Amino acid sequence: MIREPPEAASSSNNTETLTNLIETRSFKDHSVRIAMLDGIPHFSVADICAAMGWPEAAEREIYDPSVPRHAVADVMEAPAAPAAKYLTTPGVWNFVRLMDPGRGQGISRWAKQVSTEFCPQPALGDPRMFLSLTADYSLPEKPYRFSGWRREWYELQSSDDYVNRFALRRTTTDQRLAAQIEAAEAARLAAIAERTGEVSA
Repeated sequence: MIREPPEAASSSNNTETLTNLIETRSFKDHSVRIAMLDGIPHFSVADICAAMGWPEAAEREIYDPSVPRHAVADVMEAPAAPAAKYLTTPGVWNFVRLMDPGRGQGISRWAKQVSTEFCPQPALGDPRMFLSLTADYSLPEKPYRFSGWRREWYELQSSDDYVNRFALRRTTTDQRLAAQIEAAEAARLAAIAERTGEVSA
């Protein structure tokens, strides 16, 4: 299955960024470009594919719904150059998990180690640096043993947010329902006001 980008102009929630803060690190014999965006390292998807021997079309896997949009960034590597796709460290794990989770353990672990060099003191819980629960407070897929993410996954499993996930889901549902009711009531009042105005005229 060939994935297509979302209909929106950009596949991520990140604004295209022109940056000179691009460095390279070697994974085995391959250079991987790393862009620093808001102090967070992002890894070139094209370089990851090249390092793993995956075809260029593999980049489309970043559009899989399981890859959070905050994990993907558009980076203009040079003036007038087309935007290139970059991934946060958890984004790298998500990407290789979709492509080949067993063989991808090495580059996933490497990206996590390199990210600590570029961002040694990230904000605790920042989803651009740490594993996070899904939008419905579920756990992400369990990482492979040597991916570098297994311990963090267990910590997430015992986190307050996950333990209290049912209450959080219920709260979120209640908030959405309240918003829908409020919007419906506003629409009803607007319709009454419009009809009243027509009668007065």
